Amino acid sequence: MKLTIYQVDAFADKMFKGNPAAVIPLDTWLDTDLMQKIAMENNLSETVFIVPSVRSQADYEIRWFTPEVEINLCGHATLASAYVLFYQLHFDKPEIRFSSLSGILKVTRENDLVCMDFPSWKPERLDIYPDELSAILDHAEIVGVYKNRDILVELMDEAAVQKCEPDFSLMKKHIDKMIITAPGKARCVQTVLILFPVFLHPAQVLMKTR
Repeated sequence: MKLTIYQVDAFADKMFKGNPAAVIPLDTWLDTDLMQKIAMENNLSETVFIVPSVRSQADYEIRWFTPEVEINLCGHATLASAYVLFYQLHFDKPEIRFSSLSGILKVTRENDLVCMDFPSWKPERLDIYPDELSAILDHAEIVGVYKNRDILVELMDEAAVQKCEPDFSLMKKHIDKMIITAPGKARCVQTVLILFPVFLHPAQVLMKTR
């Protein structure tokens, strides 16, 4: 069996930086246990598998695996999958619809912009959080910290999100998964991130939630 694996470094402008994900396009699903073993072997925060969908409401099925377990949603790995489809596999529609454990996820391409439309999980505000959080986020000013499944950190504005250079090694010691967000200026208003996948063609990422 031969598989093609794309390693995409999100949120970075150079090699060996950012938030990596392994993207594996498939024709049909592999056994779940085998996909989990592949994710463990990759040893990245997420390995994502995509399969062409037979459902009319979706273009691809998508599943995410950490080295230990399958999870129900991963933003940066979904962005990585969309990047591979748009820029490497030449998906020729402006919107990709992924069917997932969290429902239908839509990712659109507008020139160099990639816009994700994700479901909204209401987080609860945290009054107590790791002391190292500020250092993890390059000492950015923190407006608020929240949690549902993952830690959600609100920064001052869009520029703060764009300029933030997280210390992923330090984050791994204290926090499993984290999202940074701020009010955005563009049509997709929830948060603005910058995606620089694989040191190829950088794309700006806009995310909105519903």
